[in-house]
Amino acid sequence: MKKRKKVSFSLSTFKEAFFSLASSPHKRAISFAIGVFIAFNPTYGLHTVEVFVIAGLFRLNLPLLFIGAWLNNPWTLVPISTFCYFVGRWVLQPLGFAYDPDAWGKMVHVLTHAGWREWFSTLPPMLLHQGIPFVVGSLITATVVGVLTYFVSLAILTRWSRTHGEKETIGSGYKA
Repeated sequence: MKKRKKVSFSLSTFKEAFFSLASSPHKRAISFAIGVFIAFNPTYGLHTVEVFVIAGLFRLNLPLLFIGAWLNNPWTLVPISTFCYFVGRWVLQPLGFAYDPDAWGKMVHVLTHAGWREWFSTLPPMLLHQGIPFVVGSLITATVVGVLTYFVSLAILTRWSRTHGEKETIGSGYKA
């Protein structure tokens, strides 16, 4: 029976995947950037599925996709989500999405003191009012951070490949 190799993701795994000569700088940069985009998008619970689907469909670097997506983890979830929510609130404020500082307290009160009928009549509009800024802010933040990650990664990888003698056309996916 063949012994399975244990897979672990660490800084050395990241460096190996990021600076690997097996694919072009463009493919490595886009893999990491899409992973970062996934980390910031609002589809919590589906990030791992998204990584596998995107890696399979577009034949991207799976370790880099995972590492980018795992920037959002239990330790960073609250700061990232809070930042995205405030970005969405800031963007939507001119459209009439006013911040209600008592909204979360009202939701907790309804959850703890109200009956089922009040739950279903009160909670959906409250969640929608608080959820729209979060979703909008997450998508804006994911896009901006993903694009910045791509260009910074591409610059680093292009420079690294030049200094290490890799002769490759950027973005082409093949070596010259």
